[in-house]
Amino acid sequence: LALTYSGSAINGDADPMVVRPLAREAAMRAVRANPGLSEAQLARGYERWLLEWDWKEAEAGMRTAIDLDPSNATAFRMLGHVLSQAGRHDEAEAATRRARELDSTDPIVAGLSSQVASQARHVDQALEHARRAILLDPRFWIGHIMLGIALDDAGQPERALEALDEAARLSNSNSKVISMRGYVLAEIGRKDAALEVLRDLEVRRRQRYVPPYA
Repeated sequence: LALTYSGSAINGDADPMVVRPLAREAAMRAVRANPGLSEAQLARGYERWLLEWDWKEAEAGMRTAIDLDPSNATAFRMLGHVLSQAGRHDEAEAATRRARELDSTDPIVAGLSSQVASQARHVDQALEHARRAILLDPRFWIGHIMLGIALDDAGQPERALEALDEAARLSNSNSKVISMRGYVLAEIGRKDAALEVLRDLEVRRRQRYVPPYA
């Protein structure tokens, strides 16, 4: 339950002020009910990271989850994400590699591996993992946005826009996808189109939560 509440913030369009208390309470209840359960410790670590930005406690929770169950691919995947965001790229790659070994058919693992590789500036690997995610699930929008980011990093902005358009279609125009598309448009000098994206996001935020980052 805690992972469900906190995971709803992943797509970038969930208001953290709404999600945070629900996720915190669910995670704490899970740990109180069974502190020896790997998934409970993982939920607590995930909540500490995603919603509280307490990366030290998040890492500790995920490592505890792994100690309790070394076959927990989700814990390795999330640990890799935390380490990548902290700039610890070699450790992040090792964690996501282990997640892929444990669950080679999960498109989320492949998509997140692409993000970890992208943040480490390993463009070829980011492309490979994104394409793997799409191969595993052609409708998985995170695979398409990661492909778009990797293609842009590879100096192929027009192809990046095609991937981002597909991600927007599959995600019901998720704000993260839309904002990334605006970034690429601005990058290649299509100023009017980029400003139109910004105006669209300004309209959206009057109707639903749009992260300031977007």
